[in-house]
Amino acid sequence: MKISQYTYRRGCGASIIAFLLTALPNPAFAHFLWAQIVSGENPKPTLKITFAEQPGEKTLANLMPRLKPTRFHYAGKTDPLPSRTTEGALLADLPAKTTIAGTEQIWGVLDRREQKRGVFLLHYHARAAATNESAQKPSGLAVEALATQSGNRVTVEIRQDDWTVPNVPVTLHTNGTILAATTDLAGKATFTLPQTARGVCGIRAEITDNTPGKHDGKDYELVRHYTTLTFPLNSTTEVAQQTVRQIVRGRGGVRTGSQCHAVGIVSVVAFDRSCASPATGGTAPAN
Repeated sequence: MKISQYTYRRGCGASIIAFLLTALPNPAFAHFLWAQIVSGENPKPTLKITFAEQPGEKTLANLMPRLKPTRFHYAGKTDPLPSRTTEGALLADLPAKTTIAGTEQIWGVLDRREQKRGVFLLHYHARAAATNESAQKPSGLAVEALATQSGNRVTVEIRQDDWTVPNVPVTLHTNGTILAATTDLAGKATFTLPQTARGVCGIRAEITDNTPGKHDGKDYELVRHYTTLTFPLNSTTEVAQQTVRQIVRGRGGVRTGSQCHAVGIVSVVAFDRSCASPATGGTAPAN
């Protein structure tokens, strides 16, 4: 696997400041493209697409008209898929036995100079895995997150055009808990899941590309890519936690297994965005 020098070619030096999420009473709200593979009305799986803050949330009614994914990646193909609107989401039927699929949408050019973020093209990428194992497999998106679960730990790898990308802020959503980290030089970030982790896990990452251009007649200074991934957590997370408790009880000296079980620090990463990688699109609220 190639390790990208993308960030370093632009002379970036990422500065990372971590805070406890609970210390921020009003974190910035933003919406992202999410995809999830769900059981359809027929034996075929269905790709459910939303534009929301977190996976599983409905798209706001005023944003539904803007939810128009342009390309779908599934079963080794990149083709359009007929989609239909339901309450707060778009639905697209996938071929039988599809376990990994993705979609993308260029949102447009946004002017965020008042926020000192410049004028940028906003590009969303969303992929969904039907099984825990398929979350490790690429789906053909230009920017995508891959995830591997081992017990109560999830390792996320961020790729762009088959290059792993370092210094990328990554957020993990699980059952109401939000964790944040930054990819290392190998383009990977590892999270320790809390004991409450179960069900669908959501991953989100941002890459900023400082390459200027023009879209729909509008000039932009850079591109911001937001990529997301959803996949089901393995039940081995719970099994691993039970094993830790049993070992601790057997050794004594610690009253509960949770005292030696690393839950992970819930944090928000403040990132020098001039060091990020490509991002496209551009009219998402607060993005």
